[in-house]
Amino acid sequence: MSNVITTRIAEYDVQEFIEFEIKNYLNNIPEFLERYEHYILEDLRQVGSLKPSEVTESIIEDAVWQDENLGGDAYEQFEYDMSYFDKYAGQTMYIKGENMGWQNRTAYKEGVIEDGMDIFEAIQVNSDLTFRIWKESDIEGVYFASMSHHDSPTGESYEIQIKQ
Repeated sequence: MSNVITTRIAEYDVQEFIEFEIKNYLNNIPEFLERYEHYILEDLRQVGSLKPSEVTESIIEDAVWQDENLGGDAYEQFEYDMSYFDKYAGQTMYIKGENMGWQNRTAYKEGVIEDGMDIFEAIQVNSDLTFRIWKESDIEGVYFASMSHHDSPTGESYEIQIKQ
């Protein structure tokens, strides 16, 4: 039996990011009131006019789900996390994708890494998506990724090998 330790490197999942933000604000209501002070509630009150004791989970959820900037915030965090791969600049990535698209195809791609986002950009699709990339401790220089989107809701699988 192998004791594989899976290490998350980065993920882009807007819904999960928003749910995390909601949980964060539930535990930090003053920060919520500051960020959303100008947000207008359905009853036409301004969030900034509320006392901390008046803030409910429903109010936080409503404000956060309406925040048009959170998608960009999620992507910025993803870009930051993908900078993990910047250390491989100048090295070659070999990518094998399986169960890709609605026809569940398999394909291969290679390219030179200039920055960490090159890995994601090599396989991304022009659609709303979720993307995760991780490393398993017992495999050196090999990473794994999954991506789900409209044409592949159950997910595509990728193995990425990085070599000099």
